[in-house]
Amino acid sequence: MDTIFALSSGAPPSGVAVFRISGAAAFGVSEALCGSEIKPRVASLRKLNAAGGELIDTAIVIGFKAPSSFTGEDVVELHVHGSRAVVAQLTSELTGRIGCRPAKRGEFAERAFINGKMDLTEAEGLADLIDAETREQKRLAQEQSEGSVRRQLERWKEELLEMRAFLEAGIDFADEEDIGDAVDADVSVRVQHLLEEMKDALAGSSSRSIIRDGALVVLVGAPNSGKSSLLNALVGEDRAIVSNVAGTTRDYVEVRLDLGGYLVRLVDTAGLRSTNDEIERAGISKTEELIQRADIVVELSPDGVFSVGDLEDAAVVRVHSKSDLRGQGSFGDLSVSVRDSGSLNHLDAILTDQIKFLAGGGAQVSLNERQASLLVRCTRILDGYNPEELVEARADLLQRAMRVIGEVVGDTHIDDVLGAVFSRFCIGK
Repeated sequence: MDTIFALSSGAPPSGVAVFRISGAAAFGVSEALCGSEIKPRVASLRKLNAAGGELIDTAIVIGFKAPSSFTGEDVVELHVHGSRAVVAQLTSELTGRIGCRPAKRGEFAERAFINGKMDLTEAEGLADLIDAETREQKRLAQEQSEGSVRRQLERWKEELLEMRAFLEAGIDFADEEDIGDAVDADVSVRVQHLLEEMKDALAGSSSRSIIRDGALVVLVGAPNSGKSSLLNALVGEDRAIVSNVAGTTRDYVEVRLDLGGYLVRLVDTAGLRSTNDEIERAGISKTEELIQRADIVVELSPDGVFSVGDLEDAAVVRVHSKSDLRGQGSFGDLSVSVRDSGSLNHLDAILTDQIKFLAGGGAQVSLNERQASLLVRCTRILDGYNPEELVEARADLLQRAMRVIGEVVGDTHIDDVLGAVFSRFCIGK
């Protein structure tokens, strides 16, 4: 297997650039650059020289011998100055070494998985951690990268294995009717209990996907109700056009922001009204679609007229907008003016509480789309458990459920699945 390398830190220029080298030739290649032996797990200051003797840079060099490294292979890290010239020359020098090549996206993590340093769920958690934009996304990703999903799945897998062993042991006592009946009844109860646990995990994990994917918060209302101004105020910059001309917003504008540690996808929409303008009608149609997809709908009205009723799949917050205008009473769930920071903070708090409620499904684990789809498949298999069937058929059913759980953690290596998971990583990870 080739020795791979990559710049694992950010793009230059930077204060420090970290090159990671992994594979059988990692120490040999690095020692050739340093001109002397590298002691494992000892950080040392070395001069790195090109093959022709030219000084590349002075670096901190740290080596890790297999299997005690991130990838499970020999790994060396070169911490150099983060100038473009140094990074370019060191990249060229490493590329020219025999058996050493630039790493592909996610190749370090993939080798860690192949060498048993992490399972597939932990690798996915690591990818989520790298992509995390908010505190709650980071927390959820850290839980998974540290094995929260793996531990739950291992417990379920052990439960299935134990039940299968009981059934097969019952075959040996087929002549003892009392023993066989007791085993059948016990396993049937345990299958139903396990099935309920899995379905509860799926339901709870679905709610927590709001943390991973972001809560869709849609601003709606009649034209000139203050939607665009509110979006700009919440984001802290002008992202939507504000005008006194009705119907200015004809398409929706979506921005991402961190609200109380949660990712919010905040959307400004076309104003709801009857119109003969074909383009505006298309925008209103998109608004109606977004209302159906939303996690939270914030309806704005400066005059107390609200048109969005209660929704089955979304919370509705009714806002008295432009509340700084004189002669207006108070109505709706709260009054907001973009000129009043206190009212904006109040709206922030209400939205954060709503998102916490939506994300607080009580799940012991948080599953991504791939993991959840496989667990659904597992529940469908277990739904087919029939205590009236032959014991051999029931034991085989439990074995099939175990295999599906194995797919979640990566016990069964499927190349296209691995490709999809590790292609999410950046170069150098």
